[in-house]
Amino acid sequence: MAASDPCPQPVGSNTVPSRSWAPRPNGAPRGNLLAELLSHVAAAIDRYRAGEIDAYAADETIHHYHRAAGNLWKFCFARGGGTHAEFIAGLLDRMTADAEPIDWWERATPRPDQ
Repeated sequence: MAASDPCPQPVGSNTVPSRSWAPRPNGAPRGNLLAELLSHVAAAIDRYRAGEIDAYAADETIHHYHRAAGNLWKFCFARGGGTHAEFIAGLLDRMTADAEPIDWWERATPRPDQ
């Protein structure tokens, strides 16, 4: 996969994603998109600790993260690993380079009609 692979890399089987994250061969951590989603949770926890939001708002942020991370995983691994995962990683790299990345957080935002 590309050195800037944005998708998390499953450990173990090439076709079944795992929740474990493998380091890249060059030592850089994988899952930069997942880390971006986690930053929303970290910010909500900080706001909760500061008394700016209540526990329910923090909990909703955690659920929102779960939806967004699930969408990212489905996008990256819906058809397994191998060449499909390489294709998706390249696609996400190109979208980011062209300043047209997918906003996974926004995609997981519930719509009024949902």
